[in-house]
Amino acid sequence: MQILSPENIPYLTAFGVLLILGAVELTLMFAGVGLSDWLENLLPDADADGGGASGAGLLGWIRGGDVPLLITLVVFLSVFGILGLAVQALGHAIFSHPLPGWPAAVGVFFVAIPCTRWFGSRLARLLPRDETEAVSEDTLIGRMGVVSQGTAAHGKPSEVRVQDQFGHSHYVMAEPKDPEQSLPQGTEVILMSRSGHVYKAEKNPYPWLTKDPSDPSDTHGT
Repeated sequence: MQILSPENIPYLTAFGVLLILGAVELTLMFAGVGLSDWLENLLPDADADGGGASGAGLLGWIRGGDVPLLITLVVFLSVFGILGLAVQALGHAIFSHPLPGWPAAVGVFFVAIPCTRWFGSRLARLLPRDETEAVSEDTLIGRMGVVSQGTAAHGKPSEVRVQDQFGHSHYVMAEPKDPEQSLPQGTEVILMSRSGHVYKAEKNPYPWLTKDPSDPSDTHGT
């Protein structure tokens, strides 16, 4: 079987998209922007007036364990590409010629969806995320966090790592409360309010209050 045969175009395209995603993620990383965060912002809000609830519900089922959207996409494209080439190789071995391209791709697509969920649910157990859904998003308001990725600006929220009252870490999207302000990666912030899934944050005005007094490198209190 020839890898570059027309019947394999859907699967080769999937691998091509994977390479493009990798290149875009690398480029945006140097620009201080996360591709995963950008993709998450495109998702419909299932809690907003019920709009997009069915689409968000289906996507939530596929993601299996709340795996980041970018990882879910990478898993799906990988499974679709590998499974498709394997099916075509099997078809060539049995029938001495590959299966019809796009009809076979449709079947592989529907098989790849539950496979993606299966792999995603296992990946969710390995990801270093210890947040809990038992805590309301509103309880994070007023808590301290750190900008963990990119630079937060007005209309361009970035990821903020914040701990709840139980010590569990949450990763939320936040933008500056002051439209003229920006919050670079590593900035300590206070979550002031929430609109949908995006928080309004202010730079911590008292950073020395969060420093370890036993840390010899801390000079804020002297």
